Amino acid sequence: MKEARIMKENITYYLVWIICLLAGCTPTPKQIEDTTDPIPMYPDYTDIMIPTNIAPLNFLLRNDADAMQVTLKGKSKEIQLSFGKKAIFPLNLWESLLEQEVGNRLQITVVARIKGKWFRYPSFYCCLLYTSDAADDLLC
Repeated sequence: MKEARIMKENITYYLVWIICLLAGCTPTPKQIEDTTDPIPMYPDYTDIMIPTNIAPLNFLLRNDADAMQVTLKGKSKEIQLSFGKKAIFPLNLWESLLEQEVGNRLQITVVARIKGKWFRYPSFYCCLLYTSDAADDLLC
């Protein structure tokens, strides 16, 4: 019993250490400069309507960015994630956000690090439809 407890404490200790280490490796935007340039994303998801059962809208930046921070903001929930050149959203977070924001607009803001400087692109929006068949029923 005592060995199992000690082992559990050690595992918890190591997991906390790993999380702290990974969090420390994530670049954090500092001194952000706004840009009016269109976001060089592929595929281009700007201002679209999507059903709430769609897979995550992963994308990449077609420029010299080596890191980015993406903020997904709905009416009741906001998620902020950091990535390299590719934004790959965790499925559980994506599904949770879309379920809570059905019928609302989702604001997406991208801040990218290019040659050591951080740039904020203009936000864009996705309108979340009630079902995959409801394109004609709802216009955001």
